[in-house]
Amino acid sequence: MSTDWTKLDSNSISSVAYDTDKHLLKVHFNDGDTWAYSDVPFQKFKSLVYAGSSGSYLRNQIIPHHEGIKLHDGAPEELSDSGT
Repeated sequence: MSTDWTKLDSNSISSVAYDTDKHLLKVHFNDGDTWAYSDVPFQKFKSLVYAGSSGSYLRNQIIPHHEGIKLHDGAPEELSDSGT
């Protein structure tokens, strides 16, 4: 399933995407890393998008409670010019 990326105004997070079927949160960081966090409720995704500090919200509400795996370096496919 394709996910739409939402750009964030954050010092640490470039954009986020959410897969509603898999409850999977993807986070693309400003340093180029992309991580996926499993079993994230949709409400937590929305709270992350609208948080005053999305980096703090991620560190306090997502990372300690949801398994994360590094996906790849570079921009998400949906944001890159080349895609795969």
